[in-house]
Parts: sequence; structure tokens; C-alpha cells
Amino acid sequence: MTLNASTTALDSLWAGLPVLAVAGDRFPSRISQTMLRAVGLPEMICPDINSYIARAVEIASDDAKQHALKAKLKENLKTEPLFNVARFTENLEQVYLRLIKQAK
Repeated sequence: MTLNASTTALDSLWAGLPVLAVAGDRFPSRISQTMLRAVGLPEMICPDINSYIARAVEIASDDAKQHALKAKLKENLKTEPLFNVARFTENLEQVYLRLIKQAK
């Protein structure tokens, strides 16, 4: 059983839907954790299944928390690295330029 995702989590975040993840050492959990940190929602990473369930119930039971999480994600999509294509492109270009200089 897995409580983490990769493409599905990415698509959900891009659509403005916060996701929960359980911390772990398996590939899907590492991806989920990385995405949540890169979009500024580290509080959505739960240390274990019990805290995951408690957090899910807490959020599902509180409309204000749901709206606050969605609002935070919406704002973070503009500034955090996960979906900041311009910053990613600029950083990648800098890496390529350094590689070209090293190759000379």
C-alpha cells in the first residue's frame, strides 16, 4: 500500500489541490515529499500513517483550513520552485554555460 504519489501529486498541486504525504524512504514518498517542500507545503508531510489519518480528518473537518491551504498553494505556485519554469530554465542555462566553459 502506498499513500504517496508522483505524477498524480504533481497534477493535483498544479491544479491547486493540496496533497498529503507520508514520509518514507520509498521512491513515491520521496517524490511527494520533495514536491511538497518545493511548493512550500512541508506541513503536508506526515511522519507516519497515524498522523496522516489525523491530518486528513482535521483538514476534511475544517472548511477554513481547506480554504487556507488552497490559498497558500495558489500563492506559492507563483513563487516557489516547483512550478517556476523561468527560474528553472535560467538555472539550467547557467549549468550548461558552466559545462561549456569546463569543456574548453
